[in-house]
Amino acid sequence: MDRLDAFFAHWRSIPRAGLIPALSDYLDRPKPDIQPFSMIVDLGPHGMPVRLFGTGLTELLGLDATGFDYTQAVRPSRRAQVLERDAMCATHPCGLRVTLEAVSGNGRAYTTTVLMLPLLRGPGVYSLVRVSDISNYQTGPAAAEPIHISHYADAQWVDIGAGVPATPPWSEGLAD
Repeated sequence: MDRLDAFFAHWRSIPRAGLIPALSDYLDRPKPDIQPFSMIVDLGPHGMPVRLFGTGLTELLGLDATGFDYTQAVRPSRRAQVLERDAMCATHPCGLRVTLEAVSGNGRAYTTTVLMLPLLRGPGVYSLVRVSDISNYQTGPAAAEPIHISHYADAQWVDIGAGVPATPPWSEGLAD
């Protein structure tokens, strides 16, 4: 079983009252082989601050993105669309699987497939947990931000029990 499939199985095993487990329940049940490659972002009306940035991601990318507003990882003209798309994971609810190309603030370029799933922080307040399977890692020119996403591909909604949105997640190449 690959990391993303193991993550999805783990997320589904967490007790919950409805379709979405609570953030506290997720954090109380860490999975040692998955947690280092996870990132939790809080969904807000104007941004997505990173609440947790796993140690495996920190080691691979050479930075800790905790506190970084994840919407800043894409160009300004696309930020509202990214925020709306990621919020759909909580409001529909559903998951999202996507492959992206990015570069870190210290020049580590990589391709990763990410699975993001919603977590409930309180009534109507959500976070997303994202687990990455990073490949094609290399060092190159640094990005101005801690993380800059240059390309998205193969985006697919993931059914977690409520079906998937009729609207596709986005068109390929959203970031640039």
